[in-house]
Amino acid sequence: MADARNTVTPKFQLTRTQDCIALARDGLYLMRIFPRTLQFQLDRLEQGSKVEEEYQMAVKGSKFGKMVYGVFGYIKLACYRYIILIEEAAVVGQILKADIFKVTKLMFLPLRNDSSRMIASEDQPFIDMIANIQKE
Repeated sequence: MADARNTVTPKFQLTRTQDCIALARDGLYLMRIFPRTLQFQLDRLEQGSKVEEEYQMAVKGSKFGKMVYGVFGYIKLACYRYIILIEEAAVVGQILKADIFKVTKLMFLPLRNDSSRMIASEDQPFIDMIANIQKE
């Protein structure tokens, strides 16, 4: 089957700052996760709005940005909570003219009070187990 990157581009722009993880979809919607409070917030990005201004400031101040295919889930492990993002996907078929994707690579982003993306050593064995199951 074809690689999803040949047919579909990632739609979510991931931005990580010290205070917030932001996922913008198509420049229209914004999901923000605030690690300190574990608050999730969904907003519409409208030009000139306070939300749009805050997002642009976050993008400028961010040390990390990446395009991802979507959100896979959320998990709490021994040390931290993580948001699980779909980093790579491949088309494996179609049903009723809709593409079916297989997730080929996940990204575990710790919900911590700093901008680090480092996975805690105590959590690594669990993440490795999930990654191995996901590859099968």
